[in-house]
Order: sequence, then C-alpha cells, then structure tokens
Amino acid sequence: ERLGVSVVTVRSDLDLLTAEGSLQRVRGGAIPSAHRAGERSLEPWSWGEEILRDAHNYWVASARADGRPHLMPVWAVWYDGALWFSTGGESRKARNLAARAECSIGAERGPNAVIVEGVAGRLAAAEAPGEVARLYAAKYGGGYPDDSPLFRIEPHVAFGFSEEGE
Repeated sequence: ERLGVSVVTVRSDLDLLTAEGSLQRVRGGAIPSAHRAGERSLEPWSWGEEILRDAHNYWVASARADGRPHLMPVWAVWYDGALWFSTGGESRKARNLAARAECSIGAERGPNAVIVEGVAGRLAAAEAPGEVARLYAAKYGGGYPDDSPLFRIEPHVAFGFSEEGE
C-alpha cells in the first residue's frame, strides 16, 4: 500500500502469474518457475538453507533511530526455518532491533552467500527451544550467555549469490 497498490491487487497478480506458469509461490513470496535460454537458474531454497545452516559468521544489518545503518557480525544457528542469534541486551544491535525490528542478515560459505530480510523477535534464552542451545553449543563449542536475549529472524525475502560456475 506504500506504493499505491493494494494487497488484494498484488495477490491477484501473483495468482495470475502462478496460473500461467510464470511464477512458483513460496513462503513469503514467489520465484520465477521457468528461465529463458541463456539465463542462470535460481538455486532451490535448500541451497540457501544449507548456507544459512553451515556458515560460521553472520552479518546483522539494523538501523539506528536516526536511520543510520549498523552492521555487526554475530554467531547464529539455523533452526526451524529461522536464524537465531544472541547479543548483549544493551548492545547497539539489541537497541536498534527493539526500536525497529526489521533487519537483514548475510552469511557466506566459500563463494556462496545468502542474504535474508525479516523481522527480529526478541526472546529470553530460557524461552528458546532447547534444540537452539544444543545446535549453538555444537557449532561454537559453548553456549550463549543465559542473561543475553536471543533474536529469531524468519526470512521474508532471501537473495543468493554464487561465484561458482562463472
């Protein structure tokens, strides 16, 4: 609606493009279903999930109250369709996300990178599923601080980048 187009119109257009075979609906949006000759094809979402699961360092982009960007590395785990990371409760990241929960997170593994956009939900460490703590400890050799909040970001949009095969 910010762009002067109603949600109903967007959904109708997506339904029409899906019916004609131009798009495939996926969680949170749509991707092209067919590619013209000479175009690179899109990787399956499992490709992106593998990078999000296996990356070691992640970059969280948030915005300060005045709109200036803030980018910082974090450790994270991929679990149940979302990225989970911990940070100090009074860190700049935590304060930015408390004021404006929209953020982007980038991860890379070798020549491949995935960037996701979503909304960060804050939880106390005790509120997170036990599997998140187990995955974090296995991946990083120790747990996150019990007194630090966790943030869960379920991707609404994802972008992939690969230098392989170029």
